[in-house]
Amino acid sequence: MITRQQKAFYSFLILVVIAAVAAHVFNAGSSSPANAGFRNDLHSPAFAILTAILYRLLQGISPHRRAMAIAVALALATAVFGELAQYIAYGRASAADIVRDSIGIGTGLLLATALGRNTQRNHRIPRWLWKVAAILALTLITFPATISGKALIARQLALPSILSFDQTWERSFFWSSNGATIVLDSAPADWPSAPGNLALIIPSKSGFSGIEIDPPTDWSRYTHLSLTIASADNRSHKVMIRIDDEAHNSNYRDRFGLSITATPSPATVRIPISDIRRAPAGRAMEIDSIRSLIISVIEPSGDETLLLDDIRLEAM
Repeated sequence: MITRQQKAFYSFLILVVIAAVAAHVFNAGSSSPANAGFRNDLHSPAFAILTAILYRLLQGISPHRRAMAIAVALALATAVFGELAQYIAYGRASAADIVRDSIGIGTGLLLATALGRNTQRNHRIPRWLWKVAAILALTLITFPATISGKALIARQLALPSILSFDQTWERSFFWSSNGATIVLDSAPADWPSAPGNLALIIPSKSGFSGIEIDPPTDWSRYTHLSLTIASADNRSHKVMIRIDDEAHNSNYRDRFGLSITATPSPATVRIPISDIRRAPAGRAMEIDSIRSLIISVIEPSGDETLLLDDIRLEAM
């Protein structure tokens, strides 16, 4: 006859398998670097919790060492099975994710052992030392997810602003494109959004070089994208504004692209969201699933300098 402890264990195991498959097959959320990074950061904490719960449930129906071994085996099987499901669904799997899962499994085992009733039988290591080690390990594996999650929340709360270049957390959401140098500097006194910071962009000698931005994904409640841009070297430069959504197939006809001219005088560029929606050939852009915003100098010589600031969404 199956005991209540066994029923709880089997029920939890079934839920874990369903959740693991769903998380990998449906791959919930945007594939943008920030969202993907946050999901990666969650692997270790999630498997630490999974392993600790499996171990504690198994303690009621199996001896201590056997419960430990089964918990580790089941957690590892869940990690491998999840990646296999992802490979079947998308043709890709990640060995790095299994490494993260394994780190979490080890931490979960340490946590469950430190809090378990069998810890006091180990006369070599004091119980308090087990607890300190478990807390330290748990802190280390949850810290990345805490930082990336906090940045994602801050980005969402900052809407309709995408980037002002004034907040530390914003640095998680932009990076160099094709070798450009990006420096944050104080805005000149006559700059439209002064006082504050702006991005000074020095492109490399590449076909398109500038800044790539990981923006909030849902633009459906807004009517325009706006940004302030200027040339800092007393010359005019051709600049490309490119926007991709989650459905983008890497063809240049399947995205939004707009060529503008950056002059020495700061100018605010406003782009209707309706134009962005109609841009891909043969389909409508998914305005609620925007993946990236790239602003690049077209065919730079390497001695150009752009000033960029106040990238935001507007509802007019």
